[in-house]
Amino acid sequence: MRFNELISGVRSDLVVKVYGERFEDMVPTANAIAAVLSSIPGTADVKVEQIEGLPIMNIVIDRTAIARYGLSIADVQDVIAPRLEGAKQGEVFQGDRRFDLIARLPDEIRRNIDALVNLPIPLPQNSTNPPLGL
Repeated sequence: MRFNELISGVRSDLVVKVYGERFEDMVPTANAIAAVLSSIPGTADVKVEQIEGLPIMNIVIDRTAIARYGLSIADVQDVIAPRLEGAKQGEVFQGDRRFDLIARLPDEIRRNIDALVNLPIPLPQNSTNPPLGL
């Protein structure tokens, strides 16, 4: 990692950060700064970081329903998180380089709400309840 990246969190030698309370007010300012910087001879790769338009999925767990099956929020989250975000399954070595091997559900299933609702959640060993989907 480069020292600059450690300080600013950005892979660049020069970073301009715009601070404020509302993103929608800061975007035009950031774009104006980027336009001025782009006009300077010798500049390259001037970018404004994307701050909006990213998809977000909120999963609300019915605490009362899962409690009937002897499950906790952590039990349900332990099933959901690795399937959506991915979980490290091991490492792959290429010469002296090493890469994490991450497993997660395919994108088409991760975008399908019905498929996510029906993910099987293992019940505690002493439970006699039927399998529970989300």
